[in-house]
Amino acid sequence: MDVKANPKLKAILNSKAREARVTRQLLLSNIRLIHFSYGFLEKLTNLRHLYIVGCSLTGSVPYPIVNMSNLQTLDLSDNRLNIIPYSTFENLRQLTILNLSQNDFVALPKSLKFLQCLTKIDLSYNKLLQVPTELGYLIHLEHLDLSSNLIDSFPTDAICQAWMHSLKTLKLANNLILRLPSQIGLLTSVQELDLRNNKLRYLPAAAELLVNINVFRYSGNEWRIHPPHLSYSPYGQHLQQDDILADAASYGPAALEKLLSYCINNSDDDM
Repeated sequence: MDVKANPKLKAILNSKAREARVTRQLLLSNIRLIHFSYGFLEKLTNLRHLYIVGCSLTGSVPYPIVNMSNLQTLDLSDNRLNIIPYSTFENLRQLTILNLSQNDFVALPKSLKFLQCLTKIDLSYNKLLQVPTELGYLIHLEHLDLSSNLIDSFPTDAICQAWMHSLKTLKLANNLILRLPSQIGLLTSVQELDLRNNKLRYLPAAAELLVNINVFRYSGNEWRIHPPHLSYSPYGQHLQQDDILADAASYGPAALEKLLSYCINNSDDDM
């Protein structure tokens, strides 16, 4: 629905804004805001929860958001955004949930490090070329989704050490990752690990320390190390049939067992 072509919708948005000043939350979904002024947001500085989803936003995030310093939830998913001004995150230090999925971000500003209260961030379905190093400052992060980007490597010490006791969900599916660093073993609190559709051939031996894993998704990789009883694969090693299924996954105790089957000693790192 296009605001420019529907004046009545402008009145509806203003009504929503008035209501939001009381409830401190605003939800806009599937409204074309591409030709619409963000002025109706300017007085909503007391918002705690803001959702602008599927509204055809392009370019930079709406400028009034920078003044919403009380925000705890910000969801700008399913738009076409590609720019976040440095000052935006610098002023949103109360955020606990951030959803920027299904946009066109190639990188995020260094001010991401100021989101010290963040527990959940969804950056899936963007165009990120690498894991933002500023995520390493977010010591309370519990859920991280970097699925469906263009990431070819995963950072080591700084990020893994920051998340040692907090991170529970790590989603890296549909990227270009060739290998994971041994420091992945530091993430001992991780319970869900999604590695589907990368270019992984094995996991580092340190991954055996991920003893709290209860959901492990692994299909669509180039696994070349498998238990000797599994069937022959075109890669010259062994490959279980479910490794190539679209949604292959293991749960509960089987998740750790499956993960261990892909681990390799560092001495064999040249496979």
